[in-house]
Amino acid sequence: MSKWKKSLAMVLTAAMLLSVLPVSTWAAEREPEPDDEVVFNLGTMDVTVGTDQARAEEGQEPYDLFQADGSYTLELEPDAFFPYEVQFTHDGQTQQVWFMDPEDTVDVGGHTFSVESSVSDPAAITEMTFTAGGKTAVVYPEEKEFTNEGYSVDPVSLLPLKEVRLDVNLEGLLPDELKAVEINTVFSKQNATGDFAVWAKGSNSDDYTVVSREAGTIDLSPDNKHSSSQYAEIIVGTNDQLDTSNVRYRVDAQITPAEDILVPTAISENRTTIQVYDTYLWERRGQNILEIGVDPSDWKDGEKAYLSLNVADKFNKNNDLTATVYEGAYASEEEAIAANAAVVTDLWAQDLTTGGHLADYSYRDNYQGLPTVTVVLKRADAVVYTQAINLYMYQDEINVYPYQFAVTDGEGHYIEVPGNSSSEWDYDLDMQTDIKTVTAPYTANQTYYLRMGAYNPADKSYDQSDPCGMRFVQWAAVGDFKTAEAIQAQPDIKAQLFSSDVGFPADYSGGVLFSVLTTDGQVCQKKIIVRAKEETAKLPNAPRPDSQDTYFRMLSAGKQTESGKESLKYWVMPYGDDSYYYKGYQTVFLLNSKKDPVEAENIVPRFYTGDLVTMYAGLDQASGTEQKSDETAIPFKSGEPVHYSAAAESKGHLKNYWVTFLTQQTGGPKLFVNAANDPDRVDEETGLPVREVYLTAEYDYHHDVFFANIGDQNMTGVYVKLENAENVALDNYWTVREDAPAENRVLGAFDSVSDTAPDGSYVYYGELSNVAKVRLVPTEDSQGPISGTLVIGYGDGQDGKEVRIKLTGTSGPIKITTNSIVNGVKYVPYNSVIQTNSMDASDAIAFSVTSGALPDGVTLFPNGKLYGMPTKAGEYTFTVKAAYTKDETLSDSKTFTITILDNTDANVDAATDEGYQLLDRVPDVIEVTDNAGTHITADQIFRSNGELVEFVKFFLDGEELVQGTDYDAESGSTKITVRGQTLAKKGSGTHTLSAEFRTNKSDTNTVKRASQNYRISYKGGGSSGGGGGGSSSGTSKGFDAGVSQAPNGTITVTPKTAAKGKLVTVTVTPDAGYRLEKLTATGKNGDDLTLTDIGGGKYTFVMPTGGARVSGSFVKIIQAAEGQPFEDVPQGAWFVDAVKYVYQNGLMAGTSATTFSPYANTSRGMIVTVLHGMCGKPVFEGCVFSDVEEGAYYAKATCWASQNQIISGFGQGKFGPDEDVQRDQLAVIMMRYAQYLGLETPERADLSGFADADQISAYAQEAMSWANAVGLLSGKGDGIMDPQGVATRAEVAAMMARLDQMVKQTEG
Repeated sequence: MSKWKKSLAMVLTAAMLLSVLPVSTWAAEREPEPDDEVVFNLGTMDVTVGTDQARAEEGQEPYDLFQADGSYTLELEPDAFFPYEVQFTHDGQTQQVWFMDPEDTVDVGGHTFSVESSVSDPAAITEMTFTAGGKTAVVYPEEKEFTNEGYSVDPVSLLPLKEVRLDVNLEGLLPDELKAVEINTVFSKQNATGDFAVWAKGSNSDDYTVVSREAGTIDLSPDNKHSSSQYAEIIVGTNDQLDTSNVRYRVDAQITPAEDILVPTAISENRTTIQVYDTYLWERRGQNILEIGVDPSDWKDGEKAYLSLNVADKFNKNNDLTATVYEGAYASEEEAIAANAAVVTDLWAQDLTTGGHLADYSYRDNYQGLPTVTVVLKRADAVVYTQAINLYMYQDEINVYPYQFAVTDGEGHYIEVPGNSSSEWDYDLDMQTDIKTVTAPYTANQTYYLRMGAYNPADKSYDQSDPCGMRFVQWAAVGDFKTAEAIQAQPDIKAQLFSSDVGFPADYSGGVLFSVLTTDGQVCQKKIIVRAKEETAKLPNAPRPDSQDTYFRMLSAGKQTESGKESLKYWVMPYGDDSYYYKGYQTVFLLNSKKDPVEAENIVPRFYTGDLVTMYAGLDQASGTEQKSDETAIPFKSGEPVHYSAAAESKGHLKNYWVTFLTQQTGGPKLFVNAANDPDRVDEETGLPVREVYLTAEYDYHHDVFFANIGDQNMTGVYVKLENAENVALDNYWTVREDAPAENRVLGAFDSVSDTAPDGSYVYYGELSNVAKVRLVPTEDSQGPISGTLVIGYGDGQDGKEVRIKLTGTSGPIKITTNSIVNGVKYVPYNSVIQTNSMDASDAIAFSVTSGALPDGVTLFPNGKLYGMPTKAGEYTFTVKAAYTKDETLSDSKTFTITILDNTDANVDAATDEGYQLLDRVPDVIEVTDNAGTHITADQIFRSNGELVEFVKFFLDGEELVQGTDYDAESGSTKITVRGQTLAKKGSGTHTLSAEFRTNKSDTNTVKRASQNYRISYKGGGSSGGGGGGSSSGTSKGFDAGVSQAPNGTITVTPKTAAKGKLVTVTVTPDAGYRLEKLTATGKNGDDLTLTDIGGGKYTFVMPTGGARVSGSFVKIIQAAEGQPFEDVPQGAWFVDAVKYVYQNGLMAGTSATTFSPYANTSRGMIVTVLHGMCGKPVFEGCVFSDVEEGAYYAKATCWASQNQIISGFGQGKFGPDEDVQRDQLAVIMMRYAQYLGLETPERADLSGFADADQISAYAQEAMSWANAVGLLSGKGDGIMDPQGVATRAEVAAMMARLDQMVKQTEG
């Protein structure tokens, strides 16, 4: 066999399928000659097919011959999955083609190509479709990234199962249809035997369910109404976790968000059009509210209107859906029929010129009394959607807000200033103050240029010349002016304050007050303050279950030698593999460089510690010896736990840890079970190691135990069983059944700390071939204490071949423990993790974003990981929900804000991690020669101190580059040679290079970065190409105008070539729901050209010498709810009206000019400040608390509240203003406030119906009963009161709004 055919055979054997829907097909422009050559590529090698017999016989290159009839058969890897993608190149054209099945053919260059795939595994799946709702969708593998590098496989540290990544389009199916998606498959041979599959829903789930080949269905229903995709893992073969012949399929299903199902239209009672702006479907206290935002000029509160509902076209492409609308709220159609609910015939799919449902859809208190209906949709007589909704219509008005702070560099350039925004109440001015907190190198008292924005929901058009909405402002002035006349008597500064590019300059450290008159006659006032923040090292948050330890993590170890330290190969047990990781049990596998056992008296551990954390060897600081990572040696005794203790500076003991270092044991197999080797954790009566197991709803009903073979030979006859078990059982998949085939009861030898799939392909998930785990689950209807013995063994179980563990059990609640998320930099890789206190495996808790938006390019994974490439600077506020996957009612939510800093030189340089600094930089300015349209520049060196073994990706302006095409990487430490062509392709201006490293390549939580900026300057015939615009070289007709296209819109230029001095017109067309954010035109040297807005989305500039390039960006249009400026209080949120009330009545301010932070916790200082304001801010003096500083926003309120016994201090002269307020504490405070006002509080409610009524503090029983009786405090759904839960700002806003209204009604 020729050399190239041997290489191709290796490629076919190791071929791996990945996941993206295909869109390309072959299209030839001319009829080719019969003897034309055609190049094909199956993934990693170009092969030429032609008619040159001599060339084929040489065998030195990938070349083969057509058949006599001009056809050719492609030999694919065994058991190839269809559709199958092949790349063809002919006559200068390259295109990807999909063979839909083994019988498919394609014509290329006049030749017919077919495919052939042999059978190696009769049970292998070769085709797959999903069927739901009468729709059958073909499942595709991922679109390949074709290379010509030949065969290569990277070593990885993962479970050795072959992996196939698939993609399927299930858009247009309703949620109920997605709950039972039928799997239809084609096997290599139809007589394949064995279980069909086990499957788990979610991208990181291992909670597998066994399905059969005859009746296999999986649940791909959305996690929430916003979900546009769903993931599932299907392991095909048997349900034995040790069966290495199984294949893991990772399925990515595209679905249509459920929030898009219903589409309302409206018309006035007089049959005039009502423009509908937005529709939001959200839940409030068990009610689903369909909020319909309309043009205020078309409809006013209190007016009736005709309304019609319909289903979005994307769910009803075949017009096969039918609808029935019932009056009232019902959980099902059966319930509606049983209640004799009336059918509403004039609400669905109405012609509003004559029909529609006439009603007053205006807001009522607490949304009570709104028109309420239940929509039932059917397809083929089967119910596929049931939704009860309250119909609510609202109108919007203009608001103003701080938009951007900037500083000047002294050369006419303005640089946006990053920082956090917040707000507080100014008692002297009786208004909200917006605060910008900056960090070094910025100071509070320097000059900042402030740009404010004005948002008009009735006019969403974007004007490039007026990005800040100056057209919605009549007048703006500095000072405190309450009327339009007073404002207009002052100098008008709106041209600066609402400037499109500069802003109003001032020193804001002492506060500057602005008064603004809008075009609709409103007077808006804003006081702006800039403060500086000093960054100091802080002790990390306490470690939480099911997450990486924040105090201490063992990373690896080296062998101590006379000359220092010798590196060892290592693998660390992942924290999600054993529920005892949180209890401090960590395990590290070690081999020497030749993969032999480690023989050493001492080893030198390398570990991570958080800031201000010191490690000691021993039980506590007093008896231990301080340990230094990579410095302190310890005795090496394989299998014996080393006791560590974490201590904090001046805070004493933090936590104990037990780390076991393991090396290969010779002489046969050897069993190790995590945490069972601790001699201090044994039962005195039986002498067995003890495990506490958590099998409650809060812990997702499972507990994992990690075990491994640490011997030098395979471990056969592995078994797992339970003896005398009460309320506990073994999982169907995560176990080793004694009746399983012998080949499926084998753990590999401990001879490596890395592995690949049996076919040599790269794998993404899993671990080593010598490790496994046991999952314990509850028995059916189990209730009571857990007891029994877990037995893990092999062979005959004698002579150390068995480990027996005594089981006990307890439980605990779930809570998100992460309080803040680190910021990022545009075009620099980002990673962070949101943690909870759950002690379950990583798949027990699923994270999702319930409101707000993540930075563009960043994804929140279900395990709480935030990872991606930020592509746009800005501040992003979003709310995360952490819920148990088997019971989403058991959950916790928290609001976070991520700031993505702009990719300035300073920010990009600062993003480089310690230990990964650049040793050689690409020049800051690169001159590029434009030679007849070809951009010429030398290759450049980018060298980081990071090790090449950790290097994973390289980016240019957020786009991942291709190794071998765009750059080469080699050791020393990591030396990257970037192609000159690659550096030049992005065009003129500043660009960002960023390298991503991972200390564990399979874990994005270990990301490290090295980054820098460079600038392109052109010389020669013209300007840059890149980005879809072509070159800018001079021609006889003039110079080219190139365009760099941006997502979410289109930019075009006319003419594309113009002489110097001629006008060029730029036309900007944003996609629906987006607006133009920025538009620039630059000359060949990167100098900015003047753009003139001529209206209608058109701009002009004068063509300079050498050509020009136009670029822009588009942003999503965000509409805040009417009557308040906060973008995180959208229409549809249950707390909209409460926030509007407390904001408009001056009871509560936002945390910034544009954010309210509804899910943030509320402190004692905040509560007394709100109550103090509600009663007119009476002055009380003479009280002193050591933790209440004079001048603090809550100081006066604290004195008033404590002297009137509304709220007490903590003793020892402390008030605790920053302490969170629990819901039952808040009830006590509100009751005392009502009594302080002289109100009677006799009302009481029976709280026994709440499941957690016994959790109400004894002192709060009366107050909780009163608060519930008068409607101030209600349950949180599912019979839960949550008295110990921390009150969020949204909940407090709702309670304070009701309390204020109750007081006013009583006084009236």
